[in-house]
Amino acid sequence: MAVPYYEAAGDEVALFEHAWKMRLPLLIKGPTGVGKTRFVAHMAARLGLPLFTVACHDDLTAADLVGRHLIGDGETRWCDGPLTR
Repeated sequence: MAVPYYEAAGDEVALFEHAWKMRLPLLIKGPTGVGKTRFVAHMAARLGLPLFTVACHDDLTAADLVGRHLIGDGETRWCDGPLTR
C-alpha cells in the first residue's frame, strides 16, 4: 500500500504514533481543507491499517453508522454500517 504524501507541520506524526501505541483516542479538528483527512490516510497507510471514511451530513443517523435490518426477497437480513464492518 502506497503511503499518501503528507508534509508534517509540527510533531503531529509523533503524537499520533504515541496515541496509537498507548491506545488513546485522538481528536483531529480544524477548518475545511487543512489536511485532516490526508493526515489520517497517511497515518493509516504508514501503520498498515485499513481506512474507512464516512461522509457526514445533517441527516446522518446511528443506523447509517452501525447498520440496519433490510427486508427483501421474503427475508430480513442485517447489513453492517461502516462502524461494524
